[in-house]
Amino acid sequence: MLFALGTLGAIVVGAVTQRFLESAEVRAAAIFGRVVGAVLTGFAMLLALEQLGFAAQFVMAIGVVAASATGLGLALAFGLGCRELARDFLVEYLRSLEEEPPKRRL
Repeated sequence: MLFALGTLGAIVVGAVTQRFLESAEVRAAAIFGRVVGAVLTGFAMLLALEQLGFAAQFVMAIGVVAASATGLGLALAFGLGCRELARDFLVEYLRSLEEEPPKRRL
């Protein structure tokens, strides 16, 4: 029952995410909607397995490892892919600090 409701909720949230991104004119809105739905379905599956008492520690460890690996992968992709963008942003920010004297707040 928990898995069914979780999957239904994941489908709804994925569709809402897709519609929201389409209204914001994001090109990959369909992909992002499917990713959101898949991630939420995965969490629903983990919760259902834990609810059944199927090696609760093992299931939670799998969830933590999957979330950590995803976060690390995204961080590496952003760090390696946007290296020049981050460098340019930092250079422009430091230049703007040199040009404008700091304002005092009361």
